[in-house]
Parts: sequence; structure tokens; C-alpha cells
Amino acid sequence: MPEPGAADAVRRIVSAYVAGKPDYSHMMPMRKEQLKAVEESVAQFLKGHGAVQSVTFKGVHRHTGYDVYEVQHEHGKTYWILNLDEHGDVAEFNGAPPEAYKAWTAAGELPDL
Repeated sequence: MPEPGAADAVRRIVSAYVAGKPDYSHMMPMRKEQLKAVEESVAQFLKGHGAVQSVTFKGVHRHTGYDVYEVQHEHGKTYWILNLDEHGDVAEFNGAPPEAYKAWTAAGELPDL
């Protein structure tokens, strides 16, 4: 089962990055600082994907217990791992292209596509 509010958080965060206006307001301080440090890399990763069209829960990461989401954009897909703290703030958030997701799945770390 997905964490309540997690899909909305993924949509909000990814949409903000795509728009070039990252929103760190609902993140734990440590995660906020880590994502700010790689903001340009995240923007580059999402460049050309276009607007978020849908967010789909794919399952739970087998080792961490974090939710895994597929984000369909206008021009491709991305995959995101998200964990919320007890207050609904983002504690963990990482993205990957389909190739990395497939490799992790093959290694038994993530749910199958």
C-alpha cells in the first residue's frame, strides 16, 4: 500500500522541478539541503521530459520500504523513490530513468515493472 499523500508529493515535487521552480517547503531539513545541492542535476535529468501527466504507485522498495512511483511525462517516463516522515514531510526522494529502474528490478531491489 502506498503512503497516504505520497503520490501527491511526487507530483508536486516533480512538477515544480519541471517548471524550474523547485519547492522544498515540505521536506525535512537534511533532505532539503541535499536536494538543493543537486538541483541543477535534477533539472538536467528532467530536461525535455515535459509536464507530468500521471503518477502511478509501482510498489515498495524491497530493502528500504520506500514507495516507488512511475511518472509519465509528455515525453517519457521517470521513476521516483519517496519516503515521508510522520508529519508528511519528504524524508527521502530520488529519481531514475527507466534504464536504471530496469537494472534495479533485475537485481531484485525494486518491484517489477
